[in-house]
Amino acid sequence: MGFLFRLILLALVVYGGWQLWQNYDLETWYANCKNAKVHVRACLQLPVKRGSTIPAENIFTIRKGCVFEPARIEINHGEKVYWLNESGVSLQLIGTGFQTDPIASGKTFSKNFKVPGTVYFTCEDGSNEGALIIK
Repeated sequence: MGFLFRLILLALVVYGGWQLWQNYDLETWYANCKNAKVHVRACLQLPVKRGSTIPAENIFTIRKGCVFEPARIEINHGEKVYWLNESGVSLQLIGTGFQTDPIASGKTFSKNFKVPGTVYFTCEDGSNEGALIIK
């Protein structure tokens, strides 16, 4: 009986691993986890499901010189907001109540906002400011 139980458990682990590999972006998750030299938050975030989309209205694109496009977004409380780094360099965001690890160029950072109010944020150099209005 013990052998049969172990065989079934092994089959479930292999099948579950295969499902994870097929349905989740483990490559990006592993790369982010591997590059997290100081903080392990990147490893603690779950991998993104393949084929999932990000709502276009909830994305700040960071351009060269830390310019945010758009400069202001309004969301409902509980929604997730994304910052897409297209600046060509790794950068860090500092905002009201949060600070990110460095975000590599071409990568995103996301955060849920549950409390209504206004969140202001900028890059570590403080050159430009963006605003997020949470209703």
